[in-house]
Amino acid sequence: MLRRISVLLMALSLLSLTSLAQAQIREKVDNVTYEVKADASQSLGNLINAASPINEDGRLFHGYTKWFVKWNLKWNSNADGACKLSNVNIDVDVKVTLPVLVGSTSSVQKRQFNVYLAALKEHEMGHVETAQKAAVQIEKLLNALPQMASCAQLQEKANALGEGVLKDARQRDLDYDARTKHGREQGAVLE
Repeated sequence: MLRRISVLLMALSLLSLTSLAQAQIREKVDNVTYEVKADASQSLGNLINAASPINEDGRLFHGYTKWFVKWNLKWNSNADGACKLSNVNIDVDVKVTLPVLVGSTSSVQKRQFNVYLAALKEHEMGHVETAQKAAVQIEKLLNALPQMASCAQLQEKANALGEGVLKDARQRDLDYDARTKHGREQGAVLE
């Protein structure tokens, strides 16, 4: 009887270590705007250039998306130190900055701005999607991690996998900007 209880306790212990980690992806998207003062006597491009606060590496942009993906791990360990993830929380923090046209202007300039803004938003949403896909990929990879000899080894492996996904995602963002010419190929063009 004692042996049966011992085997049952060992089986329950192993079961708790081999169960899949629970995961949660939390997403926060902040939409930030900067004002572009309407003026029918000037081109829309000049107005937005003068108003834009976005300067990355010496280049002026009209829209910009900055994202961060981070993870928090919880694990269970047994008496011999073996470790398995029990919970993975992933946070996706995104800040999208776009212009907003203020003041009265001609209907032509307002229409031109609205068409441009729609294309610029579409482009920036591509960057948001990159962050979202990275979070999902990290979640899948971390949930698939097997039990490891120690929690330190598990954490090191999890962080290496997550950082690898983020490195690839950053490159996808650069490739996306190159392929779309920062949204110009998607219609984000002012004459």
